Amino acid sequence: MATVNIRRDVADPFYRYKMERIQSKVEGKGNGIKTVIVNLSQVAHQLARPPNYVIKYFGFELGAQTNIDPKDDRWIINGAHEAGKLQDYLDGFINKFVLCKECKNPETVVNIRDGEILFDCKACGKISKADLRHKLSGYILKDAPKKGKKDKSTKKADRKARKEAERNGTADKDGSPADSGSDPVDDDAEDEGNASDDDLTRKINAEAKELAEVKEKEVEWSVDMSEAAVKARAQALPEDLKNTLVIENGEDGEGGDNVYEEFGKWIESKAEEEGGVSKVKDVDIYLKAKELGVETKHRTPAVLAQCIFDDSIVKQIEGRASMLKKMITSDRHEKAFLGGIERFVGIDKPNLIPSVSAILLKVYENDLVSEENLKAWCGKASKKYVDLQTSRKVRKSAEKFLEWLENAESDDEESDEELQSNLIRRFTNLVTLAKVKSTDRGVSAVTQYQLQAETAALIRGAEEVQTLIRQVQEMWLFGQLNTLGESKIQQETDENARAVAGLMKELAEKHFGVASESGANGVGGLNGTANGHHDA
Repeated sequence: MATVNIRRDVADPFYRYKMERIQSKVEGKGNGIKTVIVNLSQVAHQLARPPNYVIKYFGFELGAQTNIDPKDDRWIINGAHEAGKLQDYLDGFINKFVLCKECKNPETVVNIRDGEILFDCKACGKISKADLRHKLSGYILKDAPKKGKKDKSTKKADRKARKEAERNGTADKDGSPADSGSDPVDDDAEDEGNASDDDLTRKINAEAKELAEVKEKEVEWSVDMSEAAVKARAQALPEDLKNTLVIENGEDGEGGDNVYEEFGKWIESKAEEEGGVSKVKDVDIYLKAKELGVETKHRTPAVLAQCIFDDSIVKQIEGRASMLKKMITSDRHEKAFLGGIERFVGIDKPNLIPSVSAILLKVYENDLVSEENLKAWCGKASKKYVDLQTSRKVRKSAEKFLEWLENAESDDEESDEELQSNLIRRFTNLVTLAKVKSTDRGVSAVTQYQLQAETAALIRGAEEVQTLIRQVQEMWLFGQLNTLGESKIQQETDENARAVAGLMKELAEKHFGVASESGANGVGGLNGTANGHHDA
């Protein structure tokens, strides 16, 4: 039997309060058409309300006649009404006459006192009142059973619900014998017939409870936590739940046949088919990860770092950056990716250990790992992915990158502003000098717009110097200074600086018709700035 939450606005599948869905059947035709609610007794029993309350509520809301005390348990509403529509009206009944006004739980008992309908909540203890303006409230007050007795419709519904529960094997174990009887006699007659047996019944029930408690104490519950038992329980899970959990062994284990090994082996086999790992497409890799349900898992970047690169990793990182960014989405992902690189370089490709700084530079330039995580990773060896000795070798090779990163940080704060302001100041000096020496021509031809344009040209020249300086730093980082030579670097830097100073001189002559005496000073000053960055 399909069940729903008593509060259908609660989507929690583990909500403890359940009821059957309303089942209706339309019979007859023309003026005699009617709707029979097949399971109203069960639904009312699960709501702890008399079924005549529910059927009467439907009648008031639909404006239709109903039968409120059927002998054959056929609860009828005149007219044709769909089950979904009745279920919506039942929600209204639950909100008004079942749920506690305070905690919204359906554990309420109806009490009638001094002409008021009170709901006594057994969950929170709140006593709330029903709205007496509703027609059903008048019906409840008018037809309320005498104290200590149930009305006939309630007794019949309870008996039918208990029989149904017994057939399904869900009957209440400690229910009293009188409750499960099927003889349709009045409660008074039942009480008289069973009065002499009350003491004996209570004694039997008390002794039975004691026996049950003793048995429960003797039983010791335990769960087999062996590896084989855990795997067996995991395999018994539904497939969609397996994909959601990715079997915890796959997240935390360091070996065995798990989904990550399957992913790595697939990349390796695909690389053999394509003739090299560099020929395996990013799209295929991502789709395979999605198929296995690991595209968002934090250990996936570690697998990728070990499987999608070869000896040309420095050149390959940029090409794989777009896919990696899609799969590296948190600090845990970043740390796992660095761990995968450490294992790839330290174990699979130890010949690449001298190139660790170059690898990290590409990782940094493509924004795959944050600067904070890179610094933390470079600063301390770890045995999480490789042995401690190998980790120390890898981190030792990363010292050049760490030094460059710290210097670049200070350069970024100072170099751009200082170099540009230095050039602007020197160009302003040229304009002032031209004003003094060219009084006959004046400076009216030099507009504010032209000054701004020429200043921008000087700044572009400064950026060329900075580009050269960065190239020098990268060559130093890659250990290529020996091939280029210190003197060659100094020569190219000086030439570039002289070119910018020459541009300043040319601009002054062009606009003012004089040779700048500060040309030499400009070269020296700019050269000094460039050398300062080179020394850094």
